[in-house]
Order: sequence, then structure tokens, then C-alpha cells
Amino acid sequence: MNFYIEPAVLEKFPHLKVGVLIVKGVNNHGAHEEIQQIVATETQALQKKYENLDLNQVPKIADWRAAYKAFGYKPSTYRCSVEALLRRLIQGKELPNINPIVNLYNYISVKHGLPAGADDLDKVEGNIRLAVANGDEKFITLGSREEEIAKPNEIIYRDDVEILCKAWNWRESDKSKITDGSRNISLVIEGLENTTLAEIALALKELKNLIGKYCGGQAELYLLDKEFPHVSPKAEISTRPIPVELPEPDYHKHEAFQTRKKKLQEIRDMGMDPYPHKYDPTHQMKHLEDKFEGHAIGTAEEAMAGKTDQVRVAGRMMLFRAMGKNAFAHLQDESGRIQVMFNRDLTKVRGLPEGNELTPLKFIEKKVDLGDILGVEGHLFRTQKGELTIFVTEATLLCKTLLPLPDKHSGLTDKGTRYRKRWLDLITHQDVMERLKMRSFLVSNIRKYFEESGFMEVETPVLQNIYGGAEARPFISELNALHQTMYLRIAIEISLKKLIVGGLSRVFEIGKVYRNEGLDRTHNPEFTMLEAYAAYWDYNDVMIFTENLFASLAKKLYGSTSIGIRQDKQGNQHEIDLKTPWKRLSMKDAIKLYAKCDPDKMSEAEMRTKLKAKIEDEDLQKAPRGKLIAYLFEEFAEEHLIQPHHIIDHPIETTPLCKLHRDRKLREEQFVERFETFILGYEFCNAYSELNDPELQRQLLVEQNVKREGGDVEANPMDEEFIEAICQGMPPTGGLGIGIDRLTMLFTDAFSIRDVIYFPMMRPEE
Repeated sequence: MNFYIEPAVLEKFPHLKVGVLIVKGVNNHGAHEEIQQIVATETQALQKKYENLDLNQVPKIADWRAAYKAFGYKPSTYRCSVEALLRRLIQGKELPNINPIVNLYNYISVKHGLPAGADDLDKVEGNIRLAVANGDEKFITLGSREEEIAKPNEIIYRDDVEILCKAWNWRESDKSKITDGSRNISLVIEGLENTTLAEIALALKELKNLIGKYCGGQAELYLLDKEFPHVSPKAEISTRPIPVELPEPDYHKHEAFQTRKKKLQEIRDMGMDPYPHKYDPTHQMKHLEDKFEGHAIGTAEEAMAGKTDQVRVAGRMMLFRAMGKNAFAHLQDESGRIQVMFNRDLTKVRGLPEGNELTPLKFIEKKVDLGDILGVEGHLFRTQKGELTIFVTEATLLCKTLLPLPDKHSGLTDKGTRYRKRWLDLITHQDVMERLKMRSFLVSNIRKYFEESGFMEVETPVLQNIYGGAEARPFISELNALHQTMYLRIAIEISLKKLIVGGLSRVFEIGKVYRNEGLDRTHNPEFTMLEAYAAYWDYNDVMIFTENLFASLAKKLYGSTSIGIRQDKQGNQHEIDLKTPWKRLSMKDAIKLYAKCDPDKMSEAEMRTKLKAKIEDEDLQKAPRGKLIAYLFEEFAEEHLIQPHHIIDHPIETTPLCKLHRDRKLREEQFVERFETFILGYEFCNAYSELNDPELQRQLLVEQNVKREGGDVEANPMDEEFIEAICQGMPPTGGLGIGIDRLTMLFTDAFSIRDVIYFPMMRPEE
């Protein structure tokens, strides 16, 4: 079988590119629910992307509309196949569910915005070619029995006998349609002027991989265009040189970008450098405000005469207004804003050539835009309204921006955009800047607190060949050099305990941890964890240390242990005070107090009955007694723990790494010396008297491994190296883990974990 594009087609459409995927021996049976899931996820994202977009203005779509218009089709009917599919999505409809092959090429079509189609090669007679119709070619449309005739000069797919596809990629004939029984197929992905060969290649490779994964078969890939119009060895995707053609971003077409780009060139034509290497401010904005608060500085006239304090600042121009021979602006840096005044006669612009047709003030007014970064030097004064202002003697353009700031009236309000484009969020919302700076302040003071308590900060591996230290699903990677599967750490615990074994007495680490689980208001798959271990401590020592840490941070931030009004899970407001000592309550006592039941007097059946509407039935039925007790606590007690509580003495089923309780009765009941700290119903830290009995540690990790082999994706694998380290001897040790992100939420009164992470994880549709 040969596949080629006729010369007449390329004369009409010289920019045409066609990706051809020939797959032999496919299995096109089955519902393939996973394919449906992939398609559903992608279509949700595309619906959001295209809902407010005019498809007529999408360059790839516009190419095809122009082509169909040239064939004489009316506006209501000259949609190519990909536009028809996208319009379905915009209307809230799902993609057609036909069979695996068709579903996959429709998925690739809408994902990449490119028409795609296929033919059953066993139904094709002779060669497939893309041709110009004479106007006498007959065919039968899908689902019809009546013959139709192609329009003269329209583009068609045909074999040596009849049409396979009329109106280019719009309507398939019944003859070569893909069915459940199709075994050998030819697929095409097409593009015109605004589609690059690289885009076709990317979509073709993705389609090939998906078909290989779900339907099998042996695949051949080709890229055809005016240079290689035939399927041949020279057109194979593996041998064809594909130009690297990066698509131009949409914002390049915006009027504001074009206008600023023109100004940038004009500035360069003047001989000025719009991006100088260095500038030396003497103050930040807030520091100036603080330094001169309550001071009589001088008048504008005194500043013009150079009789007041001289300063130099730099920042982004956020406001500008011309007022005759003067102009006022607001400059913003990370600390705040300050007003500056430019004067027609006395302000100079560094680098502006003498004799330029623009005066310095006109240069600022005409060539400098909101968002540009300026350095200004001048003298301080107060306006008649008392506003601290810099009279500018010299202005320096430090960075000419090509994109405008968000609209000053509507602002940057979409949460998804704010989190994804955090730089814009920081520019436009000073409170976001302050909250994230407070995060850094907290981390800095946590380090100081630990160091002053005799702890040494260490760094341990993020990439591990065995993960552990928590019950969580890991992210999986590959170390190419060793052909070895690696895991991003789910906890820092194991490495730090090995250092305790090695003789370091007090260690801590603040670092990233990765858990391959859901996103919600208090969880991000990548988060920052503090873990610390102290030899010869137990969980009582850690409790005192932890509450003193929180109290110390509160005093640093707020001057007292009271951190103000905070909101619990139900939306109720509470004044939170971190004053020590904090209340201690065993898990069983918390259940007695808030669930109004006594776990010691309940059978497992009774516990399951009480939890029936709360926990998934499958999890409930297989849960051992200790896990049922933990469920009772989580469902009935947690939300009531508003002021700081240490919840102590947990069932051993909650962790395999903790020492059994020293109290004989609790030890017999298999309870461990663990505590979790709760405030506002949220957990803020987790701590143990660490298990250092190698025989018990092995037994518990074996049990974890059995659970893992049984399908529990969050259970720990067996870690023989860790057991070996414990066999070497680990002293009695107290361990602590605190989520830095959630701690920052508490101290900054943030509603979502995303508010305290510079670049949080985002769903594609966001």
C-alpha cells in the first residue's frame, strides 16, 4: 500500500503537513474504561480553555475554515473535524464513544487542536492519496445508503476505486470506517499554515504510544509535506529532520505587547540601555516611611533646592499621573510604596541623549509604562496632605516591561491565575507578599530555636531507593545511570535516625517531602517538612519542646502567645492562645469526652456500627481494633480540639516506627508513645518515643510489607538497611515532625495551603 499527496493539493496548500501512522495487528475490542477516564479529564480542561474563546480566532481553526470556504461550503457547514469536536465540548457534550482507536484519535485531535482520522487498510483498494476532486467522484456517507458526489476542487481522500473521505477530514465514507474488527489501520493528523511540523510529530508520537498501550500492534510513523509527499523511508519520522519551531505565545499578538515592544525599540534607537546591569538603592520604601514618621522633612521647594535628605530607591511603577510641569508616580518594592515627583525642568533621565526631541519628563510620560522598573534619586519632602514624597533629580530606567499589569479596576481575582502566576499575585497583592515573607520569617526563627537548643541542621537524600517513614504513596522516578527505580522521599525520618545511630545526638532537617496523593485545602503533594530527633529524649520531652517552639514563634510575630482570631473546620471563630503548658489527652480519653463512648467497653462490631456512615465499608471491615479506635477519634473528636492539645498514646496500628508504651496495661493493649498536636481541629505535628528494638522493628515492617503486597499502596516496603542500622544500636530517642506549610497557615491566618506556598501544585483545568 502506498500513501501520498497529489501535487495539485500541494499547489493549493503549500503549507500542508500530514502525519501518517500505520499500525498493523491492533486489537480494537473492549470498552477500555481507562481511555474514557483520560478523555474525560482532558475534555474538562478543554471545556474551560475554550468556553470563552471564539474558535474563529484560533489560527489553526481559521486555516481550515478558509480552506473549506474555498470549496464553496457555507459558514454553517465548513467546519473541519476538530472544530466540530471542540464545539461539542464547548456545548458541554462528551466526545463520541465509538471504539478504542476512534476514541484515541479524537482525544489527540482535541488535545492538540488538529484534525485526525483513520481508514481500515483491509478495506482500502490500492493506494491512499490526498487528491483534488473532479466533481464526479461518488461515495456513500457513514450511516447512509445513498450515493453523494464530491464538490469540484474540494480535497478528498481516496483509494484507486472510490472516495474514502469527502470534504477533506469532515465526513468519512462507510467503506473504510474503523470498526471493532479493524486489524490494520492508517491514521492521519493534519495541519496547515499555522501548524508546525514539530506539532504534527508530537501529536503523532503521542497517538502511537496510546494505541500501542491500549490496542497493541506494530507502528510506522511518517511526516509528509511538499518536500516528502510520499510514504517512504525518507519520510519516516525517525529519519526526517524536524525544524524546531516553537509556537508564538498568544500574548505576542496582544496590542499592549506590540505597543511596549515598539517603545522598547525606540528606546534602544535613542542609544539607551533599557536593561542596565546594576543600581544601588539606599533605602527600601517602608524603611523610609518608618525612619521619617512624625518628622518634619521639608517642603517641595526645599527639596527642589536640594536642602532636604537625599535618597535613592528602586521599584516598579504602579501609578502615574501628569500634572502640568510636574508628574507624580508611585513606586513599589517588596516593602511597600512611595510617591515620587518628576519635574519638567529639574528631573533628568540617565542615558537620555542631549538634544533628544523628548524632554526627560516627556520621555517618562511617553516611553515608560506602568509596571516598568525605575531607579530614582532625589530629595524628600511632604506634600500639603502630609504624604512622604521624593522629588526626583535623576531617574533611571532599570527594566522595560513588555506585558501590562493586571487591570487596576478588576484586578487579578482568579485564584487559579494567582497561584499559577505567583509573580503577578505578588505584584498586585501586598498582603500575599507579607504572608509569604512571614513564612520565611517563621522558618528562619525555627532554625534559630533548634540551633539554640543544641540541634544541628543536616541534609539527607530526596531520591531514595527505598521509601518509608510514613504511610503514603510515593512518586516514582528512574535513575538512568544505574537503570534503577527511585522514589521521592515521603518522610525524612529514616535518614535522620541513621545519623542518630552514627552518634549525632540532636539533628533536624527542613526540606521538601513528596506524597503522591490528593490536593485539598490543607494538602499539597509537595510540601515542606521539619523533622528532628534528639537522643535520650522521649515523647514527653518532645511535647514540652514543641509547645515552647510554637509559643516562641507567636511571641516573635505578635509579641504575645495569643495569635488572634482563627477559624475552625466548621467556620467558627476562636481566639487562639499558644500559652504553655498545653492540654494533654489520651486518644481514648478524647473519644470518651467527645464521642460519648468508651472504646474499652466496645466490641469491634459496635465500633464498626458507630462508624458505618463515616468510613468506606471496605476499609471499615478490614480495619483491626487499633485502627477502629483511630477512626473513632478522627471522626468524633478531632474537630473539637480547638485550643492546643497534645493527643497522646495511640494504637500501634497507626505507626510501625514508635516505641510501645512503658505503662504495662497500655503496652499489653499494643499502644505506643506517640502524640499528635491539634489546634482548631487540625493536626500540626506528629511525634514519638522512637522504636529502637530491632526485633520488634523488623516484625512491624514485615507486617507493613505484607499489607503492601496485599494491595495497600500506602504501606511501607521492607527496609533491610534501616533494620541493620537499628541493630547497630540507636539510643532512646524522641522524634518530631511538623508540616511547615500548615504551621504557616496557622500563624498567618491563611485559608488554604496554596496561600502559603510560593508555587503550589495546580490541576490542569486551573
